[in-house]
Amino acid sequence: MPHPDGAPKNSVYISIYRVLEHIPINALGKLYLSTAYGHTLGLERGPIAPREAPTLHMFQDLAPVNSLVVSAQDPVSYYQGVTSKPAKFIRFPALCFVELGLGALASDPANGPVGDLPYSFMHHLREALMELEPNSKQSKLVHRVHSLEFPYRMIKSGFYIGNGDDLAFYPMPSHEALRREHNSWWRSANL
Repeated sequence: MPHPDGAPKNSVYISIYRVLEHIPINALGKLYLSTAYGHTLGLERGPIAPREAPTLHMFQDLAPVNSLVVSAQDPVSYYQGVTSKPAKFIRFPALCFVELGLGALASDPANGPVGDLPYSFMHHLREALMELEPNSKQSKLVHRVHSLEFPYRMIKSGFYIGNGDDLAFYPMPSHEALRREHNSWWRSANL
């Protein structure tokens, strides 16, 4: 709104509280990933991957909360369990999250080798994964407030952004495709 004399105002207000739930999913375009060095990678929306064989998952919630959760549910079921069909009293109207890789821990949390997993909380992560029971306890909070920084190389499938019943998926290209087609971004993302 301009000043009474018609001059534009010098300040601009933006919304930062409960924004995601007011954005229609069909209005979303590309998702841009930026590195600390300013390299960007644009991801196009894609079809949600078909459900895989039962395995364990780890999800980093990005908005409106930044929790780290392990789950026996696939990404779509996890999303529905905290938005449109909540099994508990915790419910979000919208959610943006990413699935992170667990390596061998996805199939053998007690004895699977850690390999090159970069997580500093391995003991706690193993304990949380071992508490999951597909027929009873399907998700377990690892960290209520977790850093939003994670290595891009650990993204398993991609990013999910949902509002109500609508869920968009932004698949992450394979490591080989990133090295081949976006080498400067990949090197910058993994320094």
